[in-house]
Amino acid sequence: MSEPPLIAVIHTSPATVETFGRLLKERVPACRVMNILDDSILPQLRENGGDTDAVLPRWRGYVAVAMERGARLVLNACSSIGALCAPVEREFGLPVVRVDSRMAEEAVRRGRRIAVVATLASTLSPTSDLLEATAAAAQTEIKLERFLVEGAYEALIGGDQARHDDLVAATLDGEGRARQELGPVFGREPRDDASHGSLRQNHHVDHGRRPRPGSVRV
Repeated sequence: MSEPPLIAVIHTSPATVETFGRLLKERVPACRVMNILDDSILPQLRENGGDTDAVLPRWRGYVAVAMERGARLVLNACSSIGALCAPVEREFGLPVVRVDSRMAEEAVRRGRRIAVVATLASTLSPTSDLLEATAAAAQTEIKLERFLVEGAYEALIGGDQARHDDLVAATLDGEGRARQELGPVFGREPRDDASHGSLRQNHHVDHGRRPRPGSVRV
């Protein structure tokens, strides 16, 4: 009997390890999961202004290790380095999935005004670029609004998940900046709103606790 397929997940924060392991077991129960964690990437991107070329060599090396171990698919668990996936996939001929690719497709499908809410500045541009590329591929025009949730990432890496969630929710709900600036979208026109709702129910928040990867076919 052949071994179950192996999925390798490359993390940049320990906060995503348990979550992705659980989600993959729920959605692809026959798979085995291999975790690779490098928690030095995000601090480096914060220091160098988001230059992903600086981390490409070692991230490429992680994909090579996954391939050597027999992985059938690599899942990149970090939006900040999502742009690395396509060139590495072409090089190795191994599927390398961006964690936010399905999110972008769904956002473009559902809305024309889209709020990009991130807990790290290094995530805003890659996520915005992905949404714009996805919209262009779908021949759809979109308008993006960017919001950086100050202090949320620091709370997360400090072990305070509740404060992280509260800070993000405050940006999205109630009197938060996103609601103030996109008020007509949030809560009144659900078909034109890509991401509004309860944080714990249906938001994708980068580096948060409940990422929603798309379906994985092995």
